[in-house]
Amino acid sequence: METNAANQTDRENNKGTILVVDDDEQIRALMAYVLRRAGYNAFEAAGPIDAQNLVDSGGNFDLLLTDFQMPEMNGVELATWFHAVRPGIPVLIVTGTRFKMEEYLEREALYPCLAKPFKTVELVAKVAEVLTTRVIAAPATTPSDKAK
Repeated sequence: METNAANQTDRENNKGTILVVDDDEQIRALMAYVLRRAGYNAFEAAGPIDAQNLVDSGGNFDLLLTDFQMPEMNGVELATWFHAVRPGIPVLIVTGTRFKMEEYLEREALYPCLAKPFKTVELVAKVAEVLTTRVIAAPATTPSDKAK
């Protein structure tokens, strides 16, 4: 009976389900841990291919939280794919790139970003902001789209 009560409390306290994608195991685990402590359900994917498999297998997520720079594809490419299969779900990209990718992404109105390194309270606040405002970027256009 206590387990049912605990599960009910978990569901009531759940602020949302987040897919956390980062090829760096320590960073991914830390982000997921922080989000769980803040009341979110966090699922971890070791990279874009793992994330695609989780989504394709029926995973329902309220937010995609992805690193920008990863081996198989970058975060924008993953976000574009994600929006094709889960339209309407917001994306937050974290980046540690030296050339201010977060400014580019936000200036171009692609996706909200959070620059690494960040404080855990900044991560939780940005996730809450994106979920609350439901910031959803339009799919990026390709050069061939612009020529049409």
